[in-house]
Amino acid sequence: MSGINNEEIELLVKNDDDNKKNEAPVNNAASNKKERLYWVDGLRIFAAYSVIFIHCADVDIKPMELFSSEWKAHYFYFSILKPCVPIFVMITGLFFLDPNKKITLGSIYSKSITRLLKGFAFWSLYYNAVDELFINEFSRPPTDFWSRVGYVVKYTILGGNRNHIWYINFCIGLYMMAPIFRELISKKQLAWYVALLSVLFYQLLPTIGDLFITFKFLPDVGQILKAWVNTFRIAPVSNHVNYFMLGYLLNTHQFKGWQVKLFYIMGIAGYILSPVLIFSSCYFRNEKSRNFSGYNSFNVSMQTIGIFMFFKYTLSEYINRLVKKSHLFKKVLLSISECSFGIYLIHMTVYHILQRLHFTSQSTSFPIIHIPIYSLIVLLISYFIILLMRKSRLLRVIT
Repeated sequence: MSGINNEEIELLVKNDDDNKKNEAPVNNAASNKKERLYWVDGLRIFAAYSVIFIHCADVDIKPMELFSSEWKAHYFYFSILKPCVPIFVMITGLFFLDPNKKITLGSIYSKSITRLLKGFAFWSLYYNAVDELFINEFSRPPTDFWSRVGYVVKYTILGGNRNHIWYINFCIGLYMMAPIFRELISKKQLAWYVALLSVLFYQLLPTIGDLFITFKFLPDVGQILKAWVNTFRIAPVSNHVNYFMLGYLLNTHQFKGWQVKLFYIMGIAGYILSPVLIFSSCYFRNEKSRNFSGYNSFNVSMQTIGIFMFFKYTLSEYINRLVKKSHLFKKVLLSISECSFGIYLIHMTVYHILQRLHFTSQSTSFPIIHIPIYSLIVLLISYFIILLMRKSRLLRVIT
């Protein structure tokens, strides 16, 4: 994930010479005019804030007693914010799979993937050398010189031991596969079939299996179901392919009112199911459990799709009105959106510095209020740092 323009959108940070608009064809086929999808800018900011939020909530700097009120507040936020990464993947698919975009195999490797590799090289080295060894937010005791060198080399190559740089390599993989899916997307019925096949085999059925296993209700059936799904070896539709394709398909298809309501119901159901399933798993196992919190858990998918459709069909109207009425709102919206990739990259080191200053998401006895505010502080500090980097042209050098 380096400074990618809107047509290649990952988390979307644009270099000054790539400062184009989020554009999509107007529904009127007779018109060649394009308009910016401001709701996507809003969705991108929401996703960026959610990433920071979940990193601030999913911590245990000071040991928290299991099932205490503090633990419940942290884990509740953790359980409802899992759509953050899937949303970014959907936004990537929304733009990158558009057949009207002039994207070739050569441009993917010479521009998109090259930028990603450059960004990966810098930020992976930064987090595994500078951040890990010098900021050292947990004040870990120093190791010998060669052990440090070995650590830096190993985790710089792998993207990190415990940071967020893994997503860059994930996006490189998506881009490698993009030409295949761009061909597929032109055949709408077949594209829907592949996306739904991915949802069925890599979200719904495995989640049903996890239900049986986690709550020990016919656990053998759950194990057999998950093993049976794996026997199909449908690798091309595995992992986050569903989100990648659904971003484009859900954006370009015009749904009827009752269908949109069904998506809203799905999203609300997902937001109820996620904390219920995650907390129930913890209570049932009497330990901190991550069951049903994976990006491909079906309940997380329900949340993600519900949010996407809510921004497209409801919030888009309000965002467009505010853009027309307030130049300041438009300027701030686009500025934060364009800095979102940089915010994603730098927010963890901001978080680590604040931690060394003993200001964390566990600094007060009111976590239900403190965590959202603390996350907003991390977001704003990260945003202003990226603004300065953009003005100094430093961001262009390292992404």
